[in-house]
Amino acid sequence: YWRRAVQFASFFAVLLVPLWLATLVAPEVFLWLLGRHSASLGRALPLAMGGSILNVYAGYFVGLTRARGWTRWDVHAVGCMIAAQALFALLLPLGTLRGLLWFNIATATTGLLVQIGILALGKARQVQPLA
Repeated sequence: YWRRAVQFASFFAVLLVPLWLATLVAPEVFLWLLGRHSASLGRALPLAMGGSILNVYAGYFVGLTRARGWTRWDVHAVGCMIAAQALFALLLPLGTLRGLLWFNIATATTGLLVQIGILALGKARQVQPLA
């Protein structure tokens, strides 16, 4: 299970990291694909793509914890996310596009770290699923 989980995470990295790097090198290509309404994104595109990639990973790790039946920490995970979002809402300028994109990145990173923590805890304790 764990070997396959790492293989899929690596597969995501092989696909998504070059895509993110491409938004740094040639954002105009992506903006052209997105259409004229997205042309104003410009330098913010790598932030948007980075947040999306972090959310993909966070969702993947949620799936891993669910597949193992490790749902007993969900209440704590939600509490951490609420606290983190409240903190980020206080610290970041949410009235700007860049502020919103950084809020997304910070929230996704928090969610990813929480899920990795749940996986590490579960693996270390070899917690059995709740029946």
